[in-house]
Amino acid sequence: TAVLTGRAALPPPREMRADVAAQRTWRRANIPAQRTRGSVVMLYMQQYHDQLVADVGARIDRKRNPIDELLQPYTAADYASLFQPWVDADEAA
Repeated sequence: TAVLTGRAALPPPREMRADVAAQRTWRRANIPAQRTRGSVVMLYMQQYHDQLVADVGARIDRKRNPIDELLQPYTAADYASLFQPWVDADEAA
């Protein structure tokens, strides 16, 4: 809804197509060839989440402690602050 309400903007179509091409190239180079390669995300989920977080302009290192950043798995709580501006805006409307 953020895009539809003007609170977030999409990149130009040419930039989005280039990003998709880069992701395909990366997948072909890093994920073994198999029928389900397009849906094999679990092993690479953190890289995917980092890209989404970077796309909205936020820091990809979500933990406060650098040691935790290296050793602790990410959970939904690590991403909660990303959504707070939209939650606040919806509550104010």
